[in-house]
Amino acid sequence: MTRSSQLSSDVKEWLALALEVPRPDQYFRQQPRRAERRRKQIAAARYSYETWLTVTLSQLHVPHQAQAIVGCHRVPITFRAQRHLIDVLDLQDLTVPANRVTGAAELRRRHLLQLGWAMHSIHLRDLHEAVQKGKLRLTVSKLIASLDPGAARAASFSESTFTSRAPKVQVLNRGRWQSRTTDQVLSDFSDSEIEDEDDRGSARLRNPRSVLRERAVRAAQQIG
Repeated sequence: MTRSSQLSSDVKEWLALALEVPRPDQYFRQQPRRAERRRKQIAAARYSYETWLTVTLSQLHVPHQAQAIVGCHRVPITFRAQRHLIDVLDLQDLTVPANRVTGAAELRRRHLLQLGWAMHSIHLRDLHEAVQKGKLRLTVSKLIASLDPGAARAASFSESTFTSRAPKVQVLNRGRWQSRTTDQVLSDFSDSEIEDEDDRGSARLRNPRSVLRERAVRAAQQIG
């Protein structure tokens, strides 16, 4: 009984001493946190190209589905009605420095083609350059030109299709009435329909005196 109590006291002293010693696994971090480990890992940069494409297609008023699952593959953009899709070759799908398509990317493309989907492939580098230069809408419209021919149609954004094509109104100055003869004035301000359809329009100025004189001349001709 005395020996067991003596051993128990020795064990208690050893446990007390062990607890006083600082443990490295409790007071010192051997591994960094998950966020720090991710920053230290060497990996390809990730870009939100799916957001770029879906926002651009929404601006072009093209119905589509973003981040769809086709078979066992995740596709950025799909057009269900036309059975078309947009496949982006990102940095993980290309080899360095040869810049060739990897086997996994080629297998994904062949599998999607076997499923009956028409594929429009584009490199992430081209999308990033289009975003930097502000030509993303033009790049996407050319990409889906075979899907929608009207998307790649050349159009000017400076000219509006709703602008009126009305002829310009020609305003005559006062000096013109004094310099021209009466016959020329009467020919310019006749009431014929042919003269009203010229480029000057129907809102031109008329001299009241010339109109009265013209009517007087016509009345005199009818009487004579």
